[in-house]
Amino acid sequence: MPRRPTHRDHGRSEIWSRPALEATIKRASKRLGSRLRSIRERCGFTQEVAAERAGIHAKHLGVIESGKKANVTFATLVALAAAYDVPLSRFFTTR
Repeated sequence: MPRRPTHRDHGRSEIWSRPALEATIKRASKRLGSRLRSIRERCGFTQEVAAERAGIHAKHLGVIESGKKANVTFATLVALAAAYDVPLSRFFTTR
């Protein structure tokens, strides 16, 4: 007997199958990574110190800052904002 769909059945995302959207996401990921690096450096932290403060691995932070990780979790961004003692919005705005 087939399983009934539930509210958790969302289907497969089409984001990565749309070239224009994929390109937009990659550009935004690069900008976010660059912004995170800039804020970390202004705080005077190495990647190792920043990662320790945020509770993530330094290599993970390096991947995020390189812009190669397009799906950074909200929890990771909140942890980095706390580690840098800045509001989360600072990662998405320029000053």
